[in-house]
Amino acid sequence: MKNFAKIFILVLVALFMFNTPSYSLDLKNSPEDCTFIINNVSNEQTKELAYYYRGQYYYENGEYSKAVSDFTESIKRAKTNESLEESYFYRGSAYFDMENFEKAIPDFTEAINRAANNPASQAESYMYRGRSYLMLGNHNLAIKDSTTVIQKGYADKEVWAYPAYYTRGMAYDELKNYKNAIADLTKFINYEKNNLQDPLVVLQVGDAYRTIALAKIEAGMVKSHNDALAVFKDLEKAISTYSALNSPIANAKKEMATTILKELKAKYYR
Repeated sequence: MKNFAKIFILVLVALFMFNTPSYSLDLKNSPEDCTFIINNVSNEQTKELAYYYRGQYYYENGEYSKAVSDFTESIKRAKTNESLEESYFYRGSAYFDMENFEKAIPDFTEAINRAANNPASQAESYMYRGRSYLMLGNHNLAIKDSTTVIQKGYADKEVWAYPAYYTRGMAYDELKNYKNAIADLTKFINYEKNNLQDPLVVLQVGDAYRTIALAKIEAGMVKSHNDALAVFKDLEKAISTYSALNSPIANAKKEMATTILKELKAKYYR
């Protein structure tokens, strides 16, 4: 994610205002200290930073509604493009994790517009906005934003950007552009297959294998026994990947892939 040095400004301002050199604040890790600043300091710039750090704390701990509220307060008080970009990005991320994609998109757009001098941050906002478009079924815009991330080079060198290939591949598949879907999803798998500690990545890699298998069939690429075996292998990898998780959604996806594999085997071996 992003690294910030605002904490030092907050501590210095707070210590000066309270004139208590022995008092120590840990605003980056303590929502209580942030609340203390918010309730007791009149300086709006200081409150902006306190809201920002408390919002980050809430976001990182999955309290997304509280995070949205605090980032909104931070945005009201922010004076610089950098501060606004960061707060819009994290509020958009909170909306994204709440699956409120309609509200996430405008925030990511604001973050993109305010990060002209920070290409990496801009690319990260493009990636999340592209995924939001995908979730809303706006496949062309999902492809456009994901392509921006890929063309900037981040999707081939940064772990956080690998999902741009997944988003674009899934969008291509929905548009029946199976050749491009297979190419993008294969790249995504190659980048992420050794990064299966994250449950979300596990599900996405499993989905990628399953989508590739079905795309090959839809594209008319299964013309021989070996072609059929390749499709079976993709589905078997999907099943194996889903099996790494013991969760209701992973089990449901595993069962679906298993059913598809059985039906295909019955079809090609009858």
